[in-house]
Amino acid sequence: MEYIRPEESIILNVLSATVDFPTCESIRMSRQVDKTGERTLAVVTKSDKAPEGLLEKARIEKSMVGIPVLAQKLSQIQATIIARCLPDIVRNIDDKLKASISELNRMPKTLASPAEAMAAFMGIVGSAKESLRKILIRGEFDEYVDDYHMHCTARLVEMLNLYSDELHKCSESDPRTNFLVEEIRVLEEAKGIELPNFLPHTAFLSILQRKVEGISRMPIHFFEKVWAYIESVLVSVLMHHSENYCNDPKIRPPPALGSRSA
Repeated sequence: MEYIRPEESIILNVLSATVDFPTCESIRMSRQVDKTGERTLAVVTKSDKAPEGLLEKARIEKSMVGIPVLAQKLSQIQATIIARCLPDIVRNIDDKLKASISELNRMPKTLASPAEAMAAFMGIVGSAKESLRKILIRGEFDEYVDDYHMHCTARLVEMLNLYSDELHKCSESDPRTNFLVEEIRVLEEAKGIELPNFLPHTAFLSILQRKVEGISRMPIHFFEKVWAYIESVLVSVLMHHSENYCNDPKIRPPPALGSRSA
């Protein structure tokens, strides 16, 4: 089916005169892909085996019989197909040519001097900066449509929401856990000469300090997680824009300090 499905192909059914045409498998297949029969031809062989009633059996006129007629019909169908499909073929060729030129332009040039290497490096940095602006600030992911890890704004919002949930679910924020027990204990320790209905300053500072100490590690863990994510994104962007140079056999990393060439 893959060979007869394209619109630019001609379907040539070679049938024996001894078979029943309507039930022939090749006829059934050609009708599936060419319902109008515009690009389908039938060639009947072994006509000497069943000469009687062959033309009626094939349901064709006598003027449609013979090799010259077949050649002419093939030429007509081919001309019609070319006229219809040629614009699409030209368009596909242009698209592939543009894609090849674009890929060729992305390939690294020969770096013959430190100045050219520095220019290439600055180009990589500039491209990486623009990509980072798009994915971190503007929320544009056209360069990484299928890589959800690089959809930075969405991933950062997920991290913030998770951090907010952790803050609300921690024991220091849960009113069901030892409700006011710590506050009452601090107030008992801070008893003295004081104004009624006023929380002593020392008691307030003590309660606040304990609350802050209880969640002090959570912001640090959050920022470590965010920084690790941004670091991975940065490395991925740099590798993406320098992958052609990484595959260039002419580019080699400098030897380690203290090493000697053989």
